[in-house]
Amino acid sequence: MFRRLFWFFSGVVAGATGVLWVKKKAGEIAQQLTPAAIFETLLDIAKALFEKVMDKVNGVEDLSPLTSATPHTTSSSITSTSTNGPAS
Repeated sequence: MFRRLFWFFSGVVAGATGVLWVKKKAGEIAQQLTPAAIFETLLDIAKALFEKVMDKVNGVEDLSPLTSATPHTTSSSITSTSTNGPAS
């Protein structure tokens, strides 16, 4: 009798936990699928694509994937160091 009650309540707890988790995930996904969020993601991808095309036009080689929505910056201010010894 106690064994059956134990497994019954274990199932109730597992079911309730699962329902809460699914509800939380559904809310997170619903927030990501708003028109403003989709537009922002598409805008980030378009910016990254534009920068990648401009880098190719300017001869800059970049191995980062095109699908990353974070824009990258080119490091044109890299200075070369002299290998002729210490500066006086």
